[in-house]
Amino acid sequence: MLFCVLAAISPAFPWSFQFGYESIADAVGALGATAPKAIRIPLSAYADWHGAAISIAGGVGLLFLVATGGLRPVPWWRTLGIAVVGAAIITFTILYATRGWNHFPVREFGGLLAILSATGLLFVACLEVRQLLERRFNEKPSAPNG
Repeated sequence: MLFCVLAAISPAFPWSFQFGYESIADAVGALGATAPKAIRIPLSAYADWHGAAISIAGGVGLLFLVATGGLRPVPWWRTLGIAVVGAAIITFTILYATRGWNHFPVREFGGLLAILSATGLLFVACLEVRQLLERRFNEKPSAPNG
């Protein structure tokens, strides 16, 4: 559930930076002359469609896990649902990366948070697959009727 929440809020953090200028008063200039100063303006993922898509995927995953969280043993369709949500978040992030990033995001922690959240969801799905396989392996074969 934590990974879903982190994925859902990750678009609110900076995903890219736009260059702009800030006008500051020149200390040496006369009559209030100003000199522009180059600055980086952070942009959230909500500046494009993928921000909403990632938030919706994370929110749907959270609701799905809240609704199915108490099921023991874990059914196969719950594992599949977690994997689909993680894969969707990775897909939306990669689709944005081909347009918005020209390198792996090291300063854009919103993108990193989405990648880590999706990786965590896929890891949880892998752990659940392991439990499913162990449970199948440990089951005793049923005796034939007759």
